[in-house]
Amino acid sequence: LLLCGRSAPMVRLDRLFELPAKSSCPADGIAIVVEHDGKFAALTADRLAGQVQVVLKSLEANYRRIDGIAGAAILGDGRVAF
Repeated sequence: LLLCGRSAPMVRLDRLFELPAKSSCPADGIAIVVEHDGKFAALTADRLAGQVQVVLKSLEANYRRIDGIAGAAILGDGRVAF
C-alpha cells in the first residue's frame, strides 16, 4: 500500500485472528489506516460494525503499563474505551 508517498504494510485481520476470509482479494474489503509514531499501516477487514473517531491516550505515559492495553479514550457518553 502506498500512503503519504511511502509504502505501508497491509495487515489482514482475518489471517491475524485466524478467521475464514470472505474473499481472497483484499481489495474486496475495507482498509483501515492507522498511524503510530509517524508509521502507517492498513488493517483490512470484511466490514465495519460501526464507526467513531477518538483520540487515544497512552496508559503507560499517563498511568502505568498494563499488558495488552496500549491506550484509552473517553467516549462522548463518558464511557472509557481501551
